[in-house]
Amino acid sequence: MGCTWDDEFSDDVNEDGQLELINGKLCDFEEVKRNDFVSISITMTSAKGLKTEIIQEELA
Repeated sequence: MGCTWDDEFSDDVNEDGQLELINGKLCDFEEVKRNDFVSISITMTSAKGLKTEIIQEELA
């Protein structure tokens, strides 16, 4: 069936048409769709702002 990129991620695209990748880099949303990036990243942020990466994996 595949991923419906526009439905799933359009809210995460910034005003310049870019999506932030798990490595923090910005990528043009059309390039993301074209390259079919599929990954998961979970980061926990404490009340004090301390970030802890739980998982970062590529799903392909």
